[in-house]
Amino acid sequence: MRTAVISDIHSNLEAMGRVLEDIRHQRVEETVCLGDLVGYGPNPNECVEMVRKACSHVVAGNHDHAAVGLTALETFNPQARLAVEWTRSHLLPEHRDYLKHLHFTRHRKEITLVHATPHEPKQWHYLFDWRDLLVNFRAFHGRYCFIGHTHLPLAFIQGPDDRLYFNRNAVVPIEEGHRYLVNVGSVGQPRDGNPAASYAIFDASGPAIEFRRVPYPVRLTQEKMKKAGLPEYLIQRLSVGR
Repeated sequence: MRTAVISDIHSNLEAMGRVLEDIRHQRVEETVCLGDLVGYGPNPNECVEMVRKACSHVVAGNHDHAAVGLTALETFNPQARLAVEWTRSHLLPEHRDYLKHLHFTRHRKEITLVHATPHEPKQWHYLFDWRDLLVNFRAFHGRYCFIGHTHLPLAFIQGPDDRLYFNRNAVVPIEEGHRYLVNVGSVGQPRDGNPAASYAIFDASGPAIEFRRVPYPVRLTQEKMKKAGLPEYLIQRLSVGR
């Protein structure tokens, strides 16, 4: 089965629309979402609605939880906190209720879906350190775990000898006896220096994991953010993918 894995939409309607359009041309049979539907951007309700219609499985992100009062705002930087407060004031009740009831993890046969890390998913850890990798590989069963949160697309791989390495290529081959912890990047706010929206396609029978980049009208999103009164820093970072 070819599965599209999206994450970190962050209320960016233009990016989300272009990604869904791209998915429609990729012979994908299923789309799943790793959370952070909202936060930062100007279209929280529209993005929640799109995810609800497009995705068969969705997990909660820290911005989703913060927007509905389940995660303390003290854990966010000042700009992100202002965006969360703005989102709280604009979310429709039905979308607030939807976000409130999302699970932290989803398990499907050989696949684990989680927003931050499989180890202590409720703590919203960031996975940057090699020392944390082994702990996280031990924290999920099966061969594959898909995450978001850091907005940096890459695959961490554990070989049969437990050796750990990473692959940032556009296509990551799936090899026998290997396990994969894959960050699919961000649809709505990439942070790897490339402003184009990021998502992944997983095809175990392919067999490969493909990272896809989709350009979208960044200026239109920025204009809407400015009109909404969202922080300038959040507006400008979209142009450079940081």
